[in-house]
Amino acid sequence: MLLNEYFIWALFFLVAFVSIYGYRLLNTSALKVFANTARIQSDPKSLKKLNKAISKKYPSVISTLIGAFLGVVVVFSLYQYFESSRRDTISKYQEMATTAMQNECTAHCSVYGITQNQLIGPQLEQDCCYGLNSYPNYIFIWQSDNPKVILKEHIDTSGTNAVWFGTRVKVDVDPTILVRKDMNSIIQQNQNIIDDAYQHALTITPSMHGSFAVVHLTIAPNGQVTHSNIISTDINSVEFKNNLLKIFSNLHFSSGNFQITYYTYHLQLKQR
Repeated sequence: MLLNEYFIWALFFLVAFVSIYGYRLLNTSALKVFANTARIQSDPKSLKKLNKAISKKYPSVISTLIGAFLGVVVVFSLYQYFESSRRDTISKYQEMATTAMQNECTAHCSVYGITQNQLIGPQLEQDCCYGLNSYPNYIFIWQSDNPKVILKEHIDTSGTNAVWFGTRVKVDVDPTILVRKDMNSIIQQNQNIIDDAYQHALTITPSMHGSFAVVHLTIAPNGQVTHSNIISTDINSVEFKNNLLKIFSNLHFSSGNFQITYYTYHLQLKQR
């Protein structure tokens, strides 16, 4: 934890102590004022009872310190829990962004006259704006100083999206090479196969659960999937994850004069 964070927690403890002690002091002072009123002075029994209450409520520095300390400990523990969860989430999405960056660099780094080793990052630029499926959107940045090139990897509910900034030193692809655009349509045509496999897995293993999987594919020019892996998922069944990869590996995309395609697909799983 940084020094300024220690200072903030110390200041928070001081504020808590002053607040608790001040409240108890004001409460005791109010009781004393009430005890000095004519009505309570004329009632010895009530006055005696009130004086006992005043003595109990009189603020103790030690008890106030303990109370403030325990309060700060509780708040600090909650803060640490949520901060740890946030760091784990960022780490997961950073791993996705790094994989996407490596694939992007394979296809585009030479276009900007750089190598992957020249890209410094990742730096988290944005951590906000939850999508429809309650997954946060992140933007990670890599940059090269000479030549000046910036790569932004946007991670959202649908996968990854890369944006390059810089001066190109050559065209990025041969104009005779086609850019593959059939990834989504082919996968969606096979959605029933995925749904059937998921339903079958739930029938065999009722304790299994899972709602999403981020799958990364490498597609050859002939349309064959040469590599597939799951980047992120909440599926708790190794058997179903392996079966899911088999389904994606057996997909057939269009064959032609395509460049090698690296594609990340965000799959939503729904129980029937």
